[in-house]
Amino acid sequence: MNRIIAKQKNDNDMKKQTYIIGSKPFDQWLTKHPGVETLPLEGVLRTEELYDFDEQLFKSPIKTIEIGDITLIDEDEQEISPEDYAATFLEEEEMLPKLLKILCNTQYSSVYSLSEDMILSPDGEILIHIEDACEIPKEVKIIGNYACHLQFVGEFDFPNGLREIGAHAFESCDCDSSVKLPDTVVALGESAFSNCYLTRLTLSNNLKEIPANCFSRNFIKSLKLPQSIKAIRRGAFVENLLSKITFNKGLEIIEGDAFDSLSFIKLPSSVKEIAKDFYYDSECQKPGGQVPYIEVAKANPYFEASNGNLYRKGSDELYLEVPFCCRTKHYLDIPKKVIPANVQPKSVILKWNPSFSSFQMSSYLSLLQHFAYKGKDEGRYDSMNWSVWDYDKINVADRVYWLKVGYGQIGIVGSGVVTSDPYLGEDWSGQGRTTYYVDFIPDVLLNPDAVPILTCDELQRAIPDFEWTKGHSGLVLNDEQAQKLDSLWKEFLQRNEDLFKKKMEKEGNEQVYIKAFQKLTE
Repeated sequence: MNRIIAKQKNDNDMKKQTYIIGSKPFDQWLTKHPGVETLPLEGVLRTEELYDFDEQLFKSPIKTIEIGDITLIDEDEQEISPEDYAATFLEEEEMLPKLLKILCNTQYSSVYSLSEDMILSPDGEILIHIEDACEIPKEVKIIGNYACHLQFVGEFDFPNGLREIGAHAFESCDCDSSVKLPDTVVALGESAFSNCYLTRLTLSNNLKEIPANCFSRNFIKSLKLPQSIKAIRRGAFVENLLSKITFNKGLEIIEGDAFDSLSFIKLPSSVKEIAKDFYYDSECQKPGGQVPYIEVAKANPYFEASNGNLYRKGSDELYLEVPFCCRTKHYLDIPKKVIPANVQPKSVILKWNPSFSSFQMSSYLSLLQHFAYKGKDEGRYDSMNWSVWDYDKINVADRVYWLKVGYGQIGIVGSGVVTSDPYLGEDWSGQGRTTYYVDFIPDVLLNPDAVPILTCDELQRAIPDFEWTKGHSGLVLNDEQAQKLDSLWKEFLQRNEDLFKKKMEKEGNEQVYIKAFQKLTE
């Protein structure tokens, strides 16, 4: 009997042998230990040797790895943490070696079982690697850091019982466009679903916070935040298509760069900290969107809003250090202080073909009617937005000329002033792309079917080195072209001054809108 026990103990000892990394080549060591199934690892691992070691390890008959005292050394002979080394793979958009994934998940477990397409903890509750998987095992409670980074996932099908998803777990995945997290999920890691092509998102009702960059670089258009959320961390939803959001009571903290396309938000009474750059991507050379129109619950003890602006409660000083001059919802005039000193505003041509544009002629006439009526009062004016090609050349206070092309009477039907820096949005064509837009407020609108306009033929004769009837919208004229167009436009308005005045004075005018007529024709 003792001999049997001794033999079993000896067999078990043979199946479990410690390998000291760097002591000798792993393939040679493995040849001398052919029966090993469980491999405790220790020693010094050099980053330049990681790929070869990783390949040999996962082609071997090893079934279980136990992580001991391992030091990672980079090419400069400096110790580097597994997380810092993993960051270099993210920057280069390369898949992490499987062993590096294990090293980045030792806080969950130091022991992992290896299979053909998965790496799991021995109890099956922690998943840190899966290949081409559409279904995650039902036993999984934790999906570890980098588990599916750059992998093909297909449809997300998370088991009910999943508690946590680690940092970068699904970053840059080729996957379905929708994520629904079960209510058992209580924690997410930073950048967990960054750059996943998501358009729809349903969050767990038991999440406490949205970590940094968790859902950045997606195409999410609408979002319902559960009442459990206390904090939205830096960059959480940056580079998405969210335009409006109402936060539920319970939210306390909004960090910087959290959003970049909002036009409207309502803050609950519970918010006590909000970064001054929460609504745009401060890492970009130019902020990515307009200042949102802000409302605040009256019971909030820290903040209050007036006319869409955010203030500290009881203070007349603006809380936000805003780089824009307007609110998308509505506004009056553009403050002169936003125009940089000694800077000549540029001229931008916004081309519009009603034949295939999502903005039809009927919409234009409704807009003209709206401005014609509103223009008689001292009230606010709704903003417009339009796609622009030369987005990197356009700034607040630049002039815009609205050019109708296609069929019928073609030429300039309006002009105005840019009221936002360019920002990303969903392509107006509805084909799932993104494009840059600017907001602008019109100062002239003309009905091309009822009154004269500055025609494309006149424009082509006067400025022949610009393509007036074809090409992209949102092109910027050079200085010489801009000066010629400015003169042409003023001459055109003066030439038709009497006609336009009569139209504007007529009750129920729906043919002409001109703001500050005298100033435009001086």
